[in-house]
Amino acid sequence: MQNSDPLYSNVRVRIVEPDIASGSLTVKVIYAQREERSIVYEGVLYSQLDESANGGLVALAMELAPAEYRDARHGVSASLLRKDCKLDSLDALDEMVRQGYRIFTHYIGEHDELVIIAKNLIIG
Repeated sequence: MQNSDPLYSNVRVRIVEPDIASGSLTVKVIYAQREERSIVYEGVLYSQLDESANGGLVALAMELAPAEYRDARHGVSASLLRKDCKLDSLDALDEMVRQGYRIFTHYIGEHDELVIIAKNLIIG
């Protein structure tokens, strides 16, 4: 089930820590310039969010439905996703969702949009 409500917003990325062995991605963030929290993505299949986001501001993070990536406003991240995952079309996203994956989109700064495909999200 996709939900287009915000998951979190206006957080500064302190550090992105991928754990390939466990298939998780931990993003340590600072809320309100003082409170540190860990956001953990479990069962990560794909991530455009990496160490280059350290220090960046996540203006908004939300879960989107596969159909939304066919919209031109998601063209850059969708194109990168297709290239990185060697997908013939974005129809493969529908199958990923049927298999229990969720598609998380992160708006970094004013222009960047980064996608994470994972099974679960825990905000600690």
